[in-house]
Amino acid sequence: IAAGIYFYVELPALNIRKGTKLILEKNYEEGLKYFKKGAMHKRIKPYTKLRYAFLELKYGDIKEAKKIISLIINDAFVDKKIKYEAKGVWALIAFIEGDLDEAQEVADNLYKKNYRTTDVYCTLGYIYNVVKTPEQAIEFNKEAMEYNPDKAVIKDNLAQAYYLNGDYDM
Repeated sequence: IAAGIYFYVELPALNIRKGTKLILEKNYEEGLKYFKKGAMHKRIKPYTKLRYAFLELKYGDIKEAKKIISLIINDAFVDKKIKYEAKGVWALIAFIEGDLDEAQEVADNLYKKNYRTTDVYCTLGYIYNVVKTPEQAIEFNKEAMEYNPDKAVIKDNLAQAYYLNGDYDM
């Protein structure tokens, strides 16, 4: 009986580990299946479900990612920080789906709530390069560089903003 209980308790973590290993081996479809089995277990924390949604967004099914993100955002018991992270992924989904207005609105709301993370700066920086004036994009991406000068995406966003502004030497 003890072995059965241990197996039940550890099975979600084992599935997540196996899924992670398969994804690292570029076996995305099989890896996502295992990761989902583990992540969607009722005892698994929302952050792991968020990781699963992001993996679906990156390697799998955007509709599945959207469904999981919606569950996290609408769960009254999920910590505010996790909800903010989920909203950041929601902004990415909106961007990928071509809804730039929603992507910008969601990311702007996170920023206005003083929720500053590298991911928010990366997402907003890219969106601003598309929807704002080059000058506005440069100012925002400079701020992002101050926040995290080592992140390649932030550097790329700033370089793109300069390029779009005609500053080819920056």
